[in-house]
Amino acid sequence: LNALNVAHENITMMSIQMGELEDSTGQSHSLVFVTSEGHEIFPMAEQNELLLDGSLQDEGIQSGEEVSTRLISDELTVSGFTEQQTYSHSPAAFIHPDDFSELVQSDSPQIVFVEEEAATIDGLTAYSNNEFLNTLPSFSSEQMSLNMITYFLYAISGLLFAIFFYMINVQKLTTFGILKAVGVKTITLFKMMWTQMILITIIALGIAVGISQLLVMVMPDAIPFQLTWEVTLFTSVVFIIIGFIGATLSGIQISKVEPMHAINQGGA
Repeated sequence: LNALNVAHENITMMSIQMGELEDSTGQSHSLVFVTSEGHEIFPMAEQNELLLDGSLQDEGIQSGEEVSTRLISDELTVSGFTEQQTYSHSPAAFIHPDDFSELVQSDSPQIVFVEEEAATIDGLTAYSNNEFLNTLPSFSSEQMSLNMITYFLYAISGLLFAIFFYMINVQKLTTFGILKAVGVKTITLFKMMWTQMILITIIALGIAVGISQLLVMVMPDAIPFQLTWEVTLFTSVVFIIIGFIGATLSGIQISKVEPMHAINQGGA
């Protein structure tokens, strides 16, 4: 710690310990005890008090309730709740450093957090945020599975989206042939297809985004579902690009068709 204090002006020391908490009714709750000191981004509890993740409130624990754990002699008072503070799928319980020391029978911090790039210090291993996440149990395997599902959904949805616009334009082969016969330029046909694609895509995305955001509001907190506007915007841009590609591919085929051939094919 002395070497860290020399290398960095502001350091945050924190520790984590899995455990159980017993509420006033005698019911046990699995959670992870977290303590920190040195930075305001981490919730800080007073001595003999706890700040719990909001999911524990749904399990019946109330603010001001006296709770206990077998590893701490005194009862602890729930002083409030935080939002979305979990570790390895377990709700977090923020506890005072002195109470945590009694809990684990040790005063040594487990993790030291610095905002800038960590200095190289013998005996310590430095991790970036992403590297540290990968040290969490099962995080890598879970993320790999979720990412594969997401990528496949993008691929399948994108393929269907592109085929949809391709088929729409191919089915209008006769119409485009007539337009070419009366002197409409190919670039004008492309602009018509792109305009149609953009209008349909915007309407479809508007409906999809509205339904998605509605689901975010009505889904219970127990379901780990979060849809940020960044993800929504990224997905919308991806599908606009895919729709553009699908419409353009069909347009290339239509641009090569002779007007009379297209008209005769439609009449047949």
